[in-house]
Amino acid sequence: MLISDNIYNNKSNMLYCSATFTHNYLVMVADDYFYNYVGKLINISITDYIHPDFKEEFTNICESLKEGESQRMIAYMKGKDDTYTLVHILLSNTGHVIEDNSVIEAEVYNVFNTGKKYFKLHDDADKYKKFLSMYNDYLFDYDIATGFLSIYVYRSMKATMIKKMHIDDFEKYIMTFFNNARHKQDFRDFMYKLRNANEGFNAEITCPLITDSSKLGLYKVDCRIIYKYNRSKVVIGIIKSLGAQTEEAYYATQEGKDFFTGLLNKRACKEYVSDAISSNKDMHYVAMIDIDDFKNINDTYGHLYGDKVILKVASIINSTLNGRGIVGRFGGDEFFIFTNWINTESQLRSILTSIKQKVRDEMSQGENGCIVTLSIGVCQYPDNGSDYDTLVNKADKCLYIAKNKGKNRYIIYDPAKHGDFLEDMGRKGFSMAPIKKGENLSLEVADMAIDIIRNGKEAVKRALPRACKALEIDGIRIYNATKGKLIDYYGEYSGLPDILELIKTDKFMEKFENRNYVTVVYTSNIESFYKEMYDAVIACNIGGMIYSYFKNDEGDNIVMFYDTFNKSFRWNESDKNYIVTLTKIVTSVL
Repeated sequence: MLISDNIYNNKSNMLYCSATFTHNYLVMVADDYFYNYVGKLINISITDYIHPDFKEEFTNICESLKEGESQRMIAYMKGKDDTYTLVHILLSNTGHVIEDNSVIEAEVYNVFNTGKKYFKLHDDADKYKKFLSMYNDYLFDYDIATGFLSIYVYRSMKATMIKKMHIDDFEKYIMTFFNNARHKQDFRDFMYKLRNANEGFNAEITCPLITDSSKLGLYKVDCRIIYKYNRSKVVIGIIKSLGAQTEEAYYATQEGKDFFTGLLNKRACKEYVSDAISSNKDMHYVAMIDIDDFKNINDTYGHLYGDKVILKVASIINSTLNGRGIVGRFGGDEFFIFTNWINTESQLRSILTSIKQKVRDEMSQGENGCIVTLSIGVCQYPDNGSDYDTLVNKADKCLYIAKNKGKNRYIIYDPAKHGDFLEDMGRKGFSMAPIKKGENLSLEVADMAIDIIRNGKEAVKRALPRACKALEIDGIRIYNATKGKLIDYYGEYSGLPDILELIKTDKFMEKFENRNYVTVVYTSNIESFYKEMYDAVIACNIGGMIYSYFKNDEGDNIVMFYDTFNKSFRWNESDKNYIVTLTKIVTSVL
């Protein structure tokens, strides 16, 4: 058995192989490259393939290795054609045991093929560097194992480093350049994708210009995944400047924020969701969240404490979601979630459970603690709806189911369980209160009507607190709109809206549109088309209202406002009918 006369022209194609063997040198397991190189699959003694001149050194190393140690050697190793190849061998005692045998692991590298491979790769690298030098685009790589991100550009076949830093420091550095909320959110979204990348993705982000950090520019980033020799993952990408910045969206502006919590307001949420689902078919969840019995919390602990609850719930929802979507407040005690990168229902359940538990735990602490629970309704895009209104409607009705099942829970839309029920609710309208509320309300309105008809104006004052309780609202105001005069009111208003001149105008009366009532589920709904009314009622913490009018015997317009404080309210058709009836009866004696 002789060494090849010309080892430089050795015809073995083996570049690398590996094998694991016992201390008796019997190969227990190996890769396909090893089996192909030696030409056998079973009964392989590795020492039979080590050149006699190197066998003693080989066995001495194997016998001397302690657990956790490794050692390298150069030797000649025989292939299936009985020709020896010069190889580099890494021998390691990892402490592994196979079939009760402690084993040694060998990694074998063909020295000359490795050299040939190196020179070929070197030539290829020079070629690719030349290609890259022909483009003006920037390149980056993010090594997930080390956490370092590098941005560079090729010029004259050399990489010029633009920026290299840990990804956490890089994110903090870039965020200092933003004043725009949308730019911040878009960049956070991009960084989240980058940190958690399992496949290639594209993104458009606004960042400081690489050539002039005092200005912002729009960049398109095309990302791919590669794996290093040790199987650790690296994200690589091309950064292409698009020059112009994007127009500022409403949800990125200060106007898109809820004035009290700093979360997005309803309009901003709608625009964000509409933008998001118009450009992709990724899975997203929509959740409507309501604080259970919030009116009782206000009544028991006061409105300042209620404000504290609102702020704490907003903070917990936002921190628990942790950038994986947006959080909004629709008014009062109602919140909204639209998720990004939550790809499984189990992930969603974990987040919702955590939100509920944190709210309960944190609000129950201290002397003035109380039990605060949440009801949540959820649906999924695109399976449960393809547009914002459909998604919110289904999530809202699942919230209704959660309330009526006893509160303090979440309901995730399931067509098999909820489809028919939700369709029926959609036809009939629905209220957040239990269904039996309608039975009690009809009796109350009947009793109040009899009292008012019998006793006139003096009975109206008695009727107002009864009506608030029956309708589960917070206050009622009565005006003579023709004269711009407040007749009476009931409820713990922080202040009465300044609308005496407003209600005398034709614009106010035109809102009834040949009906006897106007419904405002969320006060924020009227901001865009009736700013004067919005400013007046929001200043008094009125979150939702319905107002109704009739003419009295003198021909004056008598208007009654039915208000909720710091929260929205859903009025079903029965509620509206009873309100119109009560308003007409009250008007008849004024």
